[in-house]
Amino acid sequence: MPVYFFHIRDGARLILDPQGSDLPGLHAARDEARASVREFAIEALQHRLPVDRLHVEIVDEDGTTLDIVRFSDVADGD
Repeated sequence: MPVYFFHIRDGARLILDPQGSDLPGLHAARDEARASVREFAIEALQHRLPVDRLHVEIVDEDGTTLDIVRFSDVADGD
């Protein structure tokens, strides 16, 4: 099973995922990233921090960015 890393970016700040997650494919990784963006957005909003630049970068084991899930992608409740 492939390993996907979920790096969180909030503007200039980058939080690296050092371990990654074994997932069956990119679709599952996107679902995981969407859930992560929602969780971080809730926390940011509770602290009255902006969320407009919040996103999760999905990266494979080679360091290639496969996709980016932005707060605006999940804000509508999909």
